[in-house]
Amino acid sequence: MKHNSISKYKFYLLMIILDVSLIPQTGFSWGGSHRYPIDRVLVREILLTENYVFCGTNIFGLFVFDRRTETWSNYCEGNGFLRDGIIKIEKKGQDVYVTLIDGIVRFDLTNGRHEVKKESYKYSTPSYSLKIGNKTYTVVADSIISSVGDKKKVYHPPVLPPLYAQIPEEYRYGYFFSHPIIYENKIYFAYNFRGEYDSSTRGVGSFDINNNSFNFYGSEIFKRGDVTDCFIHNSSIIFSTASFVYEGDTRRAVGFVEFSPADSSFKIWNELSFPGDSLAIFDLEQDSLECWIGTDRGVFRIDRKTNNCIQYGIRKGVIPRNGINVYSHYGRHRVNYAKNLINPYPVVDELNKCDTVEILRTFMGWCEIKAPVKITGFVWSADVEKVIEPPGGKGYKKIVLKTVRTNKDKIKIKHRSKHEAADLIVLDVWDKPREDEYTIFGESVSLSDTVGGKKPTGWYRTIIPTAWIHIGDLTFCLEEIE
Repeated sequence: MKHNSISKYKFYLLMIILDVSLIPQTGFSWGGSHRYPIDRVLVREILLTENYVFCGTNIFGLFVFDRRTETWSNYCEGNGFLRDGIIKIEKKGQDVYVTLIDGIVRFDLTNGRHEVKKESYKYSTPSYSLKIGNKTYTVVADSIISSVGDKKKVYHPPVLPPLYAQIPEEYRYGYFFSHPIIYENKIYFAYNFRGEYDSSTRGVGSFDINNNSFNFYGSEIFKRGDVTDCFIHNSSIIFSTASFVYEGDTRRAVGFVEFSPADSSFKIWNELSFPGDSLAIFDLEQDSLECWIGTDRGVFRIDRKTNNCIQYGIRKGVIPRNGINVYSHYGRHRVNYAKNLINPYPVVDELNKCDTVEILRTFMGWCEIKAPVKITGFVWSADVEKVIEPPGGKGYKKIVLKTVRTNKDKIKIKHRSKHEAADLIVLDVWDKPREDEYTIFGESVSLSDTVGGKKPTGWYRTIIPTAWIHIGDLTFCLEEIE
């Protein structure tokens, strides 16, 4: 929801810039080298119109929800959209403008069509303008500017915000204001410290437009969470918070913080409840019908009359064109630096336009999917926790792998070329099972089986149920998660 014509620039714009600039090299990792569920798509920008809901994500492009047909459309690299890196979404007249790192996309709300204008985005320090009577108040960095026509006056707080003086002087990198909102002739805003390692919100400030005075109210309740938006609810100001965002790696924040101007008190706002663990909140937009909340686990849609809550996440991807390769492991090539050779990972299948795949995880800019064909490999017995015999002694045995918790621990898989066997033997190791206890179905190796001309003593032949496809070779389906 846009309040008081506040510009939709987020104060964490710098984080987005860092995020986007690193995506081509690192992809979407959610905390280093681990794989994480695809439904944890991070929705950081939302805009509501009468017929559409626009949701900007981290690297999965733009999702548009048609409120008349209850359907989603995805605009991403896979269908010719600009590179990911949505910075802001705003409505101007009958058009919606989506600003990305390398261009602007204009959506015509009268016919639903869009056009792309490629241009480099010019970064600027976030500022917020509020109109009060004949005066315009602009909140920039550590001051507030009032202007009438060409006449301007700058107001600086006479004292430092609470807790700032407690920071050792060598680590004081300044403070800045963000996300202002007008309530009862006062401008309320979040104030944030620039520390040694990052920036974080520490409390709420106010500027009285009647006597041009500042007040600050500090609180540890933010717990290093950064304010991402705010709105008025009854007689309180609700600040939504997220933690520092780098490469989609969000540390948990408190969600919503309620500030009461009447007594300057803080508490966690629990009116909106969500399933599962606590969320990192990035944006909240509402109209008379619904409330939409962008989080690090997809987007939540809440009916304001019934309080019915629906969570949307990504579970499937659609092939946008013919001839898309599916690989046995992420990465199109593996480099042998000793011999200066580049060896391609084996292609396990080729998919065509409109084929649908079930997405399990993301890793380094790749999507792990359910394998479209049978893939087999040999798992080292030392990585097997236990072998479960099939009921009645018929069928495949069930092999349960040991828990893998660090990137250094890898499940070892022997391989042989596709030409040596009817089934493709996977050509790599697993960095991490898809679950702490990951079950594979397979049969123990018989003495007649060989790998590279040798009998694979101490190995189990298994069916590998997953494969890999590049994230840029898909469009995505945002669907309801039960």
